[in-house]
Amino acid sequence: MSGGKFDLLSELFTEGFGSWMTSIDYSAGFQLAVWEILMETTPASVSNGNGSFYVTNDHGNTGAVTRANDLLAGLPPTGLYTIHLLTNGSYQDFVYGTLSLRQVPEPAPLALIGAAMVALFVTRRRTVATRIG
Repeated sequence: MSGGKFDLLSELFTEGFGSWMTSIDYSAGFQLAVWEILMETTPASVSNGNGSFYVTNDHGNTGAVTRANDLLAGLPPTGLYTIHLLTNGSYQDFVYGTLSLRQVPEPAPLALIGAAMVALFVTRRRTVATRIG
């Protein structure tokens, strides 16, 4: 899925997914940022850096709210992740991101096959030349 909230989630995963387990505050902040993006009624307010996670009472979780705001303020211009949203009307939604597979050119195997073919040709030629001579 792409567009709107999914692009923002991709940017969030790109920025913070590798570090979300470094602390409890960071993990909770990452979850709050996901919540903010999914529940934000105007995604543009998050994407242009004006969005922030607002709470009336953080119940002593100032660190998590601060991490959420830091993540939302520092979203990169593009995301590397493909976002998947599993939803069911009866249960909590599940959001996860996957890195896109990239094609990797493989010149080494082709060069190896080419070198083997040349070696086979040279060996065959020497064998034939030895039998004749």
